Order: sequence, then structure tokens, then C-alpha cells
Amino acid sequence: MKKSLLAAAAAVTASLMLIAAAPSASASSPVKFRKDGVHIRAKATTDSASLGLGYKSHSVTGICHKKGQVVDGDYWWMKVKNNSTGVTGYVNESLILGTGGGGSIPNC
Repeated sequence: MKKSLLAAAAAVTASLMLIAAAPSASASSPVKFRKDGVHIRAKATTDSASLGLGYKSHSVTGICHKKGQVVDGDYWWMKVKNNSTGVTGYVNESLILGTGGGGSIPNC
């Protein structure tokens, strides 16, 4: 009886460790800037303050997206973290490439 209880406890512990290590459904996704000199904005509009610039060579994480000002026919803006500079803010999705192998970006 003690052996089966210990085995069951070990199985439960192992399962919980796997669940904790698994990425969540809303995990952020890697993306890239489509061109150099992309403004990272405080809000989802071009009238918003520019917090920094993004370049094609930068490492970028897509966090979430939301509707904002229409730019080049696209009203979706992605909240990104520029891992190369540490700046977090919004970029119109017309200036972003990819969501990491077909992953989806959750709504903000």
C-alpha cells in the first residue's frame, strides 16, 4: 500500500512539474520588424509618443495586439518588446513580420 501511494504521489508531482514548465496559450511570440527605423509607440496611434526605434536586426517579442489607428489599411497594432533595446510599446502590424511559426498573438 505504501509503495502504491508513493508511486501515485511521484506521478502527481511529475505531472505538476510538466504543467508548470509548459508554455501558456497566451505565451508571447517572436516577430521581426519589416523595415529599419520603425517607431515603437506608447499607444496604438501614430499621434502617440515614440518610445524608441526598431530595426530588422533586433530581437523582438510580440506580446498582444489590439485595434487602433488605421495605417496602410491595417487597424491592428501589436504590443512588442524590443529585446535588443528593452523598449516595450505598440507597432502597427503592417510593420511586423510573423507570429512565430504560425502562433497567434492574444488580444491585449
